[in-house]
Amino acid sequence: MSYISLVLMEVISPNFLLLTVGAVLQRKLRFPLRPIANLITYCFMPAAVFLNIYQVEFDYPG
Repeated sequence: MSYISLVLMEVISPNFLLLTVGAVLQRKLRFPLRPIANLITYCFMPAAVFLNIYQVEFDYPG
């Protein structure tokens, strides 16, 4: 049961918080979504994937 609460608090809750903040800001400010989606898709996601691959630590047996 502790793993479920850990995942809920450290993974799912921050994502729902960001989703809620984004929805509220979109309703109030009416951002143009297409340029933001393109920026995320072509700049931020590849950078995040590269950094995650770069920072991984391998444990070689032997």
